[in-house]
Amino acid sequence: MPLLNLTEFEEQNFEALAPGKYFANVYEIEDRETGGGPDAKMPGGTPMIWVHFQIEGRVGEDDGPNEDSPYYNRRAFRNMVIPPADYDRKAAKAMNGMIVSFFKALDVPEDVITSGEWEPDLQEFVEKRLIIQLNRKPNKMTGELDNNVTGYRNISEVETASTGLL
Repeated sequence: MPLLNLTEFEEQNFEALAPGKYFANVYEIEDRETGGGPDAKMPGGTPMIWVHFQIEGRVGEDDGPNEDSPYYNRRAFRNMVIPPADYDRKAAKAMNGMIVSFFKALDVPEDVITSGEWEPDLQEFVEKRLIIQLNRKPNKMTGELDNNVTGYRNISEVETASTGLL
């Protein structure tokens, strides 16, 4: 191993971010399937959209995406399951609603998203910016707090978001 010069460093904090609205971009996105299992809510193989967000700043603290923000380059993740046809109708509508709001936040017109004939190329959304809403929840395995993405808004709504009317 070569000599390591670590005289300049900055330790990273991996604690859950405070609940709030954050500027973010879609860092990675792909279609996946649920794993299933005895305690799973969905049968194995149920399709889902997995999204990896890169945080770029906090709405109300930063004027916009900002590399100097203390939140810059933090990460958040979300699985959005596409419910099976026989799934509880009320729950399925809520799950579908989250997917619709995600794509609307990325400038896809609602009539396209809800046409029943739209087949998105997920890779076209990589590096697209939006506002995500985070909350905190206890991790079932570790007990530590994790972030949960609970909502999406278009980046153009930043003025409304910073006034708290989002």
